[in-house]
Amino acid sequence: MTARAPARLLVAALAAVLLIGAGIVALLRSEPDASEAATGVPLADLWPQAAPVTFPADLAAGPAYRLEYVLDGGDTLGTSPDPDGTHQRLVLRHADGEVRQLRRLPVDRSPGYSGFTRDGAEVAWVESTTDPAGRVRHEIWALTLGGTPRLLTADTGAFTPAGSDHDLVIHDGRLHWVAAAATGTELRSVPLSGGEVEVRTAAGHWRRTTWPWLVPAGDTAIDAPVLRDSVTGGTVRVPVTADELATCGARWCRVLVHADAAPTATELMRTDGSDRRRIAGPQTEAIGPDVTALDRFVPLLLADAERIAADGRELLLHDITSGRTAVVAQGVRGATVRGGTLWWSTSDERGDPDRWHLLDLRDLD
Repeated sequence: MTARAPARLLVAALAAVLLIGAGIVALLRSEPDASEAATGVPLADLWPQAAPVTFPADLAAGPAYRLEYVLDGGDTLGTSPDPDGTHQRLVLRHADGEVRQLRRLPVDRSPGYSGFTRDGAEVAWVESTTDPAGRVRHEIWALTLGGTPRLLTADTGAFTPAGSDHDLVIHDGRLHWVAAAATGTELRSVPLSGGEVEVRTAAGHWRRTTWPWLVPAGDTAIDAPVLRDSVTGGTVRVPVTADELATCGARWCRVLVHADAAPTATELMRTDGSDRRRIAGPQTEAIGPDVTALDRFVPLLLADAERIAADGRELLLHDITSGRTAVVAQGVRGATVRGGTLWWSTSDERGDPDRWHLLDLRDLD
């Protein structure tokens, strides 16, 4: 054997290792087949104790009831029109069916209630109305459970809800939110006891996630996302490639992988790029902008266009801890996750919501 032979053997061995490694990466990143995309075991197989709560999508008096937030013991907050249809009400619906009106806004002002959040006995939300000139006005209200709603402030800035669990954040006795500004983003806050609104400005366009982090808002998430600490101003850049679209929270990112301009898979990874895994195929959609619920669960909707129109969607719940996915429900028309509770609606033969279904994710140990 010549002196060059060991060198040639070493090069060949290294090439083989690289080829094997590339094959493993390709296997991990390859598009799943149809059966993999639809994987999911029945909810009871993973969590026998899971017991979704179900109740009608209207009130005892007849008006439709839209669920907005879940409290303890089966009590919920939601909206419902007055019997005469002139006002949109925010009501507290108790588990026994008793209803208490909290607020009411005239329907000719295009009313909206959003941004619900809670810390202990304190609940807060945003009320929106439109004046005859088309200007939108926001007010932030709060409620100590068992008490009477109180106005915290009408000095909200250009508040734009993202449909996130963190549109409003309660921290250290203050309520925090963001508002759009010509020079970037306003970081606003007000004491829960009421008082002056504090305003700071951050360059760029942001929305809040788990305290104290900010994540890119809107189309700014197309590029490599950056997390910003709203207290210190420090940033963390998330590693993604050109064929990926990442939506991030404080700890996890949901990555939509593309090939030939079409999505091929949904993957999950930590914000530093580690612990990456595929959780769904191309036929799934995320529920809202938040990546996880309770830093553990990823709710997803599965269906193609024909099934959506005919039968609704399949609601899936991926458990990061076990790496498994459960089928929560089928025939779902819409789903939301807030404050550790996942809820969804099913419809009657006309396509109108007829039942609400609640699953407390904190019960899934």
